[in-house]
Amino acid sequence: WNLSHAVAYTLISYWTAYLSTHYPAEFFCALLNQADAPKRTVLLNECRRRDITLKYPDWKYSGKGYIAMGKRIYIGMVGIKYIGEKTVDKIIEEWEQKIKDLQFSVGVFERWKKELLKGKEKCLV
Repeated sequence: WNLSHAVAYTLISYWTAYLSTHYPAEFFCALLNQADAPKRTVLLNECRRRDITLKYPDWKYSGKGYIAMGKRIYIGMVGIKYIGEKTVDKIIEEWEQKIKDLQFSVGVFERWKKELLKGKEKCLV
């Protein structure tokens, strides 16, 4: 009984050490996504100590949680003080809607451009 627990804890310790050594950004990203606010502060300080670049939330990359890219971690919108999950959900929903609207507008513009070019060709003939 005790031996099996010892083996299990040894394996967990080994894999934790391996991941934190060879994949530090991904490892800390996973921890940050699971941690509460006080623990996040400790983890963010550890990231800085290990030379993992912390990036501010970026609309292109950030979502709700933290995202690892190379040796960088993009702070998720939930990591911003005084912004709760419901607010982040609304922001993301509105952002996605604006992207859809923009894609629609670009599509309409492309169709209009083709029609205008056809009209110019007819004028030249």
